[in-house]
Amino acid sequence: MRKKIEKRKSKNWGDMDKLDDSLNKMEVLTKHLNELVEELNSLIDAQVSLQNITYHKHMENVVHTHLIGDALQLRRILVNLLTNAIKCNKSNGTIDTYVREISSDDSKVTFEFEIKDTGIGMSEDYIENHLFTPFSQVKQDARTRYEGTGLGMSIVKGLVDKLGGSIEVKSEVGVGTQIKVILAYQLDTSNTAKQDTSKLDLKDKKNSF
Repeated sequence: MRKKIEKRKSKNWGDMDKLDDSLNKMEVLTKHLNELVEELNSLIDAQVSLQNITYHKHMENVVHTHLIGDALQLRRILVNLLTNAIKCNKSNGTIDTYVREISSDDSKVTFEFEIKDTGIGMSEDYIENHLFTPFSQVKQDARTRYEGTGLGMSIVKGLVDKLGGSIEVKSEVGVGTQIKVILAYQLDTSNTAKQDTSKLDLKDKKNSF
């Protein structure tokens, strides 16, 4: 038993080292928002289908889609949150993802990314004292199903902080969890980056982002 525990700790510390390394090497990337959400969809679609979870997407007031910022880390944040929502959900449950443009000016735009699930939920005490602590997770009978959730949220918090954003978590045990991440990006104002939503499919679909 002692060897297994040591092995797990070694793996988790390795993951944290990778996080520190990635934060130190973040690159500024130009990314079309629609390309990013399509990539996310392809990654999680199979997982959602296997769990028999209904996945709804909502894009609200999205006007600016050509952004300058760290698309790689945004993708990592959303993948972690969506993976947790799938892991901790119930069979026949639902996940709703919202992408909202909440403000903009001539040089930057601010987005709110929200993920809501109908999963196991968390207590207020757990959110305040343990959620963002590495290696922490809600106690469950089927413990291995939710293994790694705490480390994932620690990574998310670290990335959000590094990107100058904020994260808010609301949850109720047995009901579900709502997580909001707010991040600001520079607008790509180059001649080739026409700001439009012509490629964005705003229709709500099952199993789509």
